[in-house]
This record gives sequence, structure tokens and C-alpha cells, in this order.
Amino acid sequence: MTGSLVAGLTSILRRLLRAALCLSLLHGHQQTLAQPASCALESGLLRSIVTRVDIENAIAFRLSEQRSKRLPSDGDIASPHAQTERTMSNEMRFDIGAAYLTGKHAEKDSKRAFASFLGAAEHGDVEAAMIVAYLYATGTGTSANCREAVKWFCHAGDSGIEEIKYAMGTHCSFDLERTARPPLTR
Repeated sequence: MTGSLVAGLTSILRRLLRAALCLSLLHGHQQTLAQPASCALESGLLRSIVTRVDIENAIAFRLSEQRSKRLPSDGDIASPHAQTERTMSNEMRFDIGAAYLTGKHAEKDSKRAFASFLGAAEHGDVEAAMIVAYLYATGTGTSANCREAVKWFCHAGDSGIEEIKYAMGTHCSFDLERTARPPLTR
């Protein structure tokens, strides 16, 4: 009887230790998720997917496509209250972000550029999503955050930028939050 009692108590003790270990690991994982992710581990990968030159080329190409359309004037950028965020088109959000990022038509301001590109990306602009991912990865206009960079790179890759989709590989396969967002348009 005492042998079976010791075996039973040992079994219970092992289960309690496993449960304590699992709770400890879960608590550590939750703390990690609660903190903004820096790009220490993934910075090489994320910064190699899209470079500053890629961003400049995407902006130049996009603006050259819109030459026949109205480009933002200095007055449009200086007084963003003229159009509310809801009524502003994605093209205008992108153009304003480009103006602030490049310094053309407005004084360079990476924080305002980030905000404009983020607004365009949240409303479905695929190139803006790529730029937002780059800005998060490099910490330009916002604090560096690899989780957000990966999320926006995944959005851009899933929405048609094949180079990003290929470069991200399996990084996007477990991103559950991206299914809650509307698909981006190109």
C-alpha cells in the first residue's frame, strides 16, 4: 500500500510541477506579447525586404502615374483640416505621406509621413502598406516595431506584391490578425 501511495503522490507532484512550468512559460509569453517588439532579432530580414531606394522608387512611380491627376499643393498639405480623414482619398493620403517623407511640396516630417501612409494602408492601399512596414522596421516616424512591420509586410505580400510575399515566406502563415482587416487594393 505505501508503495502505491508514494507512486500516486509522485505522479501528482509531477503533474503540479508540469502545470507550474506551463503557467510560467505562458506568463513569460504573455509579457513578451504585451511589450512592443523591437527589431533586434529580425532587423536584418525585415530591412532587407524593402530598402530606402525601393520606397523612393515606389513613391516616384506612383506619383508619375498620377501626373495627370492633381498633385497636392503646399496649401493642401499645410491645412489638412480642409478635408477630414474620412473624406480624404487614399491617393491624397499617399501623396501627403510622400510629400512629408521626401520633402517635396512640404517640409520633411517623418511622423506626419508615417501617419498619412498608415491612414492610406488602413484604407486598403497596398503600396502604403509596404511603406508603413518599412517605416516600422526602420523606426522612421514611429518607434521600431517588428510585429507591426511583419503584419504590414504580410498585408502587402498577400495583396499582390509578390516579392514581399516570397521574401516573408512562412512569417505570414501564422498571422491570425490580418484576416480581420479588409484586403488591400493595388
